[in-house]
Amino acid sequence: AGRPRRTPFKWSHTHAHPAGLFLFARVFSEMAPASSADGSVALNLNEPADPVLQGLASAGHSEYVRLYTAAATARRENTLAAVEALGAVQRAPCVDRAGRPVFLFYPSRLAAGGASGVTLERVTAHALLLMHEHVVARGGEYAVVWVTNNLEPDELGWRWFVSTYRMVPHAYHKQMRSLAVVHPAVSTRLTLLALSYLLRASFWDKLVYADRVEFLDEVVLPAA
Repeated sequence: AGRPRRTPFKWSHTHAHPAGLFLFARVFSEMAPASSADGSVALNLNEPADPVLQGLASAGHSEYVRLYTAAATARRENTLAAVEALGAVQRAPCVDRAGRPVFLFYPSRLAAGGASGVTLERVTAHALLLMHEHVVARGGEYAVVWVTNNLEPDELGWRWFVSTYRMVPHAYHKQMRSLAVVHPAVSTRLTLLALSYLLRASFWDKLVYADRVEFLDEVVLPAA
């Protein structure tokens, strides 16, 4: 006897359950390649959620997550050039006396950012981008060198210090081992004094006023 012939399956609307069609359409739309503006094709893959950022958002640090995410997106899209060129926030090529990374802040450079559209918010977000992986994700300790310029305004007011202090996770407060302020102006000293109601007593043990750059040798190892 000959082998039985298979009857080919024919798709009919009678086989299509509405829920099944909806699921198929949703899966297909997520897997289908998306066309970019230049006609090239790129996969539309959703990145997995960052559990660290999710935890921060749940703990009341949604503004921190918003700024960090915006800076991370700008880095992926290669739109950080103007912020980086401003140089208001940098990671130093050297470390402190205990081998911890040092982050440099030049607030007087913020005034030059207006011409290129670099706002204080974008600079703040860039600072979080530079520091987040080490300070929050890894729980690493760090040092800060704050370089003031008595000839130019630093563009930072008391409210910015308060809002930023409250916005960042506790790891930034706990893991900072030293803050060296170079050429501290009277206004800088008064600002820190006004913030004393927010700052823990241990903060003052970490603060170093360096009236001259040479005094930074007590905190930072010179770059090789």
